[in-house]
Amino acid sequence: EGDMFSEKDGLPRRPFPEGWKGENGLYAVGFTKRGILGACMDARRIAQEIDYSWKAESKPIFLATATPTSLPY
Repeated sequence: EGDMFSEKDGLPRRPFPEGWKGENGLYAVGFTKRGILGACMDARRIAQEIDYSWKAESKPIFLATATPTSLPY
């Protein structure tokens, strides 16, 4: 994640409110220069992102191999 943070000031390169999400699962909270409110906004976005990812990965996959009409009874 060498390109997520600026080498000049150490802050995220992308401006607020998009600087919280890096690639490969790296998140940054509190680097907005907006105090506790900015950190809270970053934390909420990260929590929502993790919730969305978690729910997307945990959805059951149903494979229909046989239907009730195709069973030999």
